[in-house]
Amino acid sequence: MAVVPKFKVAGTREIDRRARLLVPTLVTIGSLMAVVSSLGAPLIPTLSHTDRVSLSTGEWILTITLLTGALVTPIMGRLADGPRQRDVILFALGCVVVGCMVAAVSENFAELLIGRGLQGVGLGILPVAMAIARRHLSPERARRTIATLSVTTAMGVGLGYPITGLIAQTWDFRAAYWFGAITVGCALVFAAVVLAPRSNVASRRLDIVGAAVLSLVVIGLSVVLSEGGSWGWTSATTLGLGVVTIVLLGVWIPYELRSGDPLVDLRQVKHRSVLTADVSGFFISIAMYMFLPTLVIFVQIPVARGYGLGASIVMSGLVLVPLSLGSFLASRFLIAYERRFGSRSMIPLGSLVFAASAVFFGLEHGALWEAFVASGLAGLAIGFTTGAMPGSSCELWPPPKRGALPVSTRSCEVSV
Repeated sequence: MAVVPKFKVAGTREIDRRARLLVPTLVTIGSLMAVVSSLGAPLIPTLSHTDRVSLSTGEWILTITLLTGALVTPIMGRLADGPRQRDVILFALGCVVVGCMVAAVSENFAELLIGRGLQGVGLGILPVAMAIARRHLSPERARRTIATLSVTTAMGVGLGYPITGLIAQTWDFRAAYWFGAITVGCALVFAAVVLAPRSNVASRRLDIVGAAVLSLVVIGLSVVLSEGGSWGWTSATTLGLGVVTIVLLGVWIPYELRSGDPLVDLRQVKHRSVLTADVSGFFISIAMYMFLPTLVIFVQIPVARGYGLGASIVMSGLVLVPLSLGSFLASRFLIAYERRFGSRSMIPLGSLVFAASAVFFGLEHGALWEAFVASGLAGLAIGFTTGAMPGSSCELWPPPKRGALPVSTRSCEVSV
């Protein structure tokens, strides 16, 4: 009888252990990134008062994180579309740890913004995690994992807001960022142990020009939307920056279409399933990030002002717990709903439910329970729509090749 060498047995056990822990690791990392990204919104009123800045300026502690995430996501997706997926995730987690530490020791608003900007690098992890799931899991298990990863943003936000509020109210807002540094540091160690090292997949060229122009477009658009109200929507600064942004976008689109290896493959947009997911995701994301900070800030505003509910930071965070629960429950019902009613009605139904939650709170906002109801309805809507998007865009395009195990992030590059 042949004796199997010990190193082979150990190697097999190592692979099996990594396979069992892969999904929990990816979901944990995705949830923690959402928690870290939410370490700003509940603190906007407090930090604005502490650092003596206006409320609109204080909102940049949330905007800068989302801006950084928008900038790094396509670049990280391209760098991860090859053998270095693990390296990309470890680098991003390292940036988040450093960002949390910078924010925790910051002595002024500018230093806090630098820390929050570094934390935004973690938002680019989500598409990389989806690509890892598609490459290393069976099609059915990968689909369930990607659907769960899609709603980790909403689940993490719903968990991060009350955690942030509790820590900030008990100790100090800097303690919330120390909490982020410790938890993400643990996730970094976990990822280093569980995620597989480099695979035998060819690297792709990074479109540096496309990345640079896209970065300028995103920055210009974000600044216009964030500061246009204070500058004046018809002011020379707002209009000038808006025109420059549009011109750059007009240059970037044909450049990407002509490129043989573009940063974002815009040709996928001609496929109706991808276009539907992209457009829907864009508008739903805008609605989500307009609705959630508004909800949290409104419930904290003192009743003496004639509006607001006068809730504490902790209570304002607890308002978003139903958001997490609703998102998780909706993601669990996706497969059963699709089998019964099909996939075409998923995104429209979720969008209608979200609109209903916003209209409800717009009309009925005199009691705290109404904020909880609105949050829960929004969670159901977000879980339903974001959980359905990767299935509608990534699964149908491109058609899988027989025997091809590694699936490129190219098939999910736009939609995620």
